[in-house]
This record gives sequence, C-alpha cells and structure tokens, in this order.
Amino acid sequence: MAFLDSHADRGALMRRVDRLEIENEELRQKLDRARAALKVEEINFPSQWRIERQHADILRLLLSKDLVPYERMLIYILRGSTDRKNTVQVQVCRLRRKLRQFGVSITTNWRVGYYMTPRDKELLRQRIASDSAH
Repeated sequence: MAFLDSHADRGALMRRVDRLEIENEELRQKLDRARAALKVEEINFPSQWRIERQHADILRLLLSKDLVPYERMLIYILRGSTDRKNTVQVQVCRLRRKLRQFGVSITTNWRVGYYMTPRDKELLRQRIASDSAH
C-alpha cells in the first residue's frame, strides 16, 4: 500500500486508530447508559416457546413500557452490533406471527414506535404464567 510507505503516514494512521478506539469506547458507554435508562423488567419466557433473544428483548420492552420508540428498541435489541437498519421491523414482524397463536398483538404507532394494549399485555402475562407452570 503506497499510502503506508512513509513512517509519518503510519504514525498518522495509528493516531487515527487510537482516536477511533476511544470514540468507540465512549459510544459503548453511552449505549450502556441508554439501555440502563430503559429499566426493563426481567421476564423469563417458557422454554417451550423457543423464543429468540431479540424477540424476548422486544417483549420485555413492550411489557415494561406504554410505548417503545423505534430508536430505543433498536438500541436495546442490537446490544452494540451493527445489524441492518430494518432489524426492528423484521423482528417485530416475526414476533407478531409467533404471538398470533396467543391472541396477542403488537401495534405500530407510525413514525414513533410500538406498543401493546393493556389487554394484550395481560393475555401475554397470563400465558407466560400458565406455560411456565407446566
């Protein structure tokens, strides 16, 4: 690589890498603080549901909050990964299909986020309790 031929170019590149590592660590700390601010209750889902981690995270958020903004859900479910932007929509769509069997739905508040009605939350909690007891 021609741009790394001089000692000065390598030094500049190393300084840039150092700055990026510091920035990356600051962003990880910011992400951790944002996730902690969500204050999501810990819910264990029945093992027979075979629920994926992201789906469990989404359900915990929805059961804990009246409305979950898209950006907050993205922060919470990605846990620092760099998945595609449509991750939230795709995972909510898949989760909706799974929840259909319980008569529970996730509602979209367009351009804002997602929520579950109090009725749907109660149905889901009852189903969790029932299936966990077996």
